[in-house]
Amino acid sequence: MKFDPQEGYVDTGFRKAYTPLVSVYDTASKEMCQVRLDEAYEAGAPIEELNVTPITMELLRTVQSALDPSDWDNNCQGVIKSQLRFITRSHLIAATKAPDPFVYIASFAYQAARLAPKNPESAERFYKYLARVVTVYLKSHGYYMPDTIYPLFIEAIANTSATQIDKVVKGLHIQIGISSLKKYLNSYVQLNDGQMDITSNKRIASEHAIPIAEQLSVTDEDKAPKDQDKEKDEKR
Repeated sequence: MKFDPQEGYVDTGFRKAYTPLVSVYDTASKEMCQVRLDEAYEAGAPIEELNVTPITMELLRTVQSALDPSDWDNNCQGVIKSQLRFITRSHLIAATKAPDPFVYIASFAYQAARLAPKNPESAERFYKYLARVVTVYLKSHGYYMPDTIYPLFIEAIANTSATQIDKVVKGLHIQIGISSLKKYLNSYVQLNDGQMDITSNKRIASEHAIPIAEQLSVTDEDKAPKDQDKEKDEKR
């Protein structure tokens, strides 16, 4: 498995990314043993091989449960119920490869967005939902992300690449102004996440994620409140 700039973490060539074995401590035998990554993670065992926290169906359902009913529909629900599990499984393996949570969750967002409902209105709801998932995932680790979901963010998930999503997310995280961030997206500048000391492979509990998800909102304008106030002052 490798990181593709367009698609994120994908299988390489003819070789499929089989679930690897990891070393975990067996309390019965009091020895280290080799078990499948998915089995070890589901059992709640500490896994040193994980670089970042895997995205889970539990987190996806938690974020969805915090949505207003008007922000969701049966088409979106169908994608979660029947299609996203495959991507979460492949990204469990990707969690052993990703260098940081930003590029990891950008990969997930890109691939999940490709499964958006065909209906345009449903697809728009789904893209906004994915932006919420990305935000909750990062804020749950202590990374700063704005509570407002901007059109720039939604557009990146819907129509760009994993690399571009990563750029947008890192730009929002380090609080680059929206207008400046748009300029960065057309350059080759690589943004740093700015908080390398935060533990990035902890598990995300639903009770911790739900209040974060509930405080998020979506705006139709690519302007932070401070930018709007500045624009009003300039007009005066």
